[in-house]
Amino acid sequence: MTATVLAASSSASQDAQTGVLAFLIVAALGVALVFLLRSMNKQFKKITPRDGEPPK
Repeated sequence: MTATVLAASSSASQDAQTGVLAFLIVAALGVALVFLLRSMNKQFKKITPRDGEPPK
């Protein structure tokens, strides 16, 4: 009886740690995406159109 209670409590603890780790990974990817998008917008603003093409 005691072994099943210990196994159940350790399993729940492991699930909680996995969820937190997954959240941190997704949050870090989101932050990296924001910085990459900001950098991409800066690079696009540096591009000048050719003389013969009308601006869109």
